[in-house]
Amino acid sequence: MGNLTASQQALAEFFEVDPDLLAGAGMGSPSAPKAEISPREMDRWIDALPREEVNSTLKQLLEGKGQQAGRSIRNRFASWRRGSQTGDMDAPRRTVGELRQNAEKARQIRLEKQKRDRKQREINRREKRKAYLKNLSSDFPKVWALVKEPVECGSARGYDEACRILVDIAEAHDLFATKKQFQNELKKFIAGHLRRKALIQRLVKAGIWKEE
Repeated sequence: MGNLTASQQALAEFFEVDPDLLAGAGMGSPSAPKAEISPREMDRWIDALPREEVNSTLKQLLEGKGQQAGRSIRNRFASWRRGSQTGDMDAPRRTVGELRQNAEKARQIRLEKQKRDRKQREINRREKRKAYLKNLSSDFPKVWALVKEPVECGSARGYDEACRILVDIAEAHDLFATKKQFQNELKKFIAGHLRRKALIQRLVKAGIWKEE
């Protein structure tokens, strides 16, 4: 239960099994048998093989049935290995109450993980945003020139795009220049577009311009 295969996980999702209950059931669940085969295990099994089985396998090899012999002996070894590990995998049965307690623990673990993941995503988003704004600040004249094209379109979409760029420019000035520099440049920009009321309204709503 602590290490479901992809097929088992898909089946659990198909039947809409509570993921917290499933994770809780996996707490303290015995681990699956080790995939690695040790030489000691092979020696133990070979030493215990009945003579007739050894003879049968050798006969198959001599008859050119190597694949069949190999498949048969591997299957017998795997079966023996599963049986020898059964004792190690036995665990006391758990009550419904214990499973519910584990499910609650699993829920808390899941919520904490989600919280950490959200925090990390926000950190990554801020770092990416800061790097983008720093790149803008490396050439403000070029960025201001970018605003002209969407504005000249005279469409709602163009004004939205221009407003987005101006918001980015304002934030870049806050971080890497001064607000005063931005306001001076914005006044020059607005002076050339006073008749574009829809654009002015967007800038006011965005909080980067105040109508006088």
